Amino acid sequence: MIKEELKQIKATPAELRKFGLTIGGLLSLIGIIMIILQAKHKLIFCGLGFLFMFLGLALPKALKWIYKLWMGFSVVLGFFSTRIILSLLFYFVLTPIKFIYKFTGKNFLDLKIEKSAASYWRKRPQATFDKSQYEKQF
Repeated sequence: MIKEELKQIKATPAELRKFGLTIGGLLSLIGIIMIILQAKHKLIFCGLGFLFMFLGLALPKALKWIYKLWMGFSVVLGFFSTRIILSLLFYFVLTPIKFIYKFTGKNFLDLKIEKSAASYWRKRPQATFDKSQYEKQF
């Protein structure tokens, strides 16, 4: 599954240019904020940011291996984070709801088999025809 997604990563010059400008812009922004806050290593962030932006504009093919590595990391991270989030949702949201309904005796699906029943069809009481029911059904 991950292999197929990794093979589908496109490294066109337009994608590489967009990647270089995005990463370069973010690194430059971080560097500028660090200059304002007078933090250490501010020139490293600014320099890397401007280098990425320059390469994105002038030589986008030079960013290909960095782009592939970055996108590969994002595919792997997405694979695991999706499963972690869905597992947490199942165990911490859906399972407690199930136990609450089980202890209160609610049964939404009504899956019990009644051998004496001729049919499981529930008849609805006849209602008079009213046009307004069909205008706003939901």
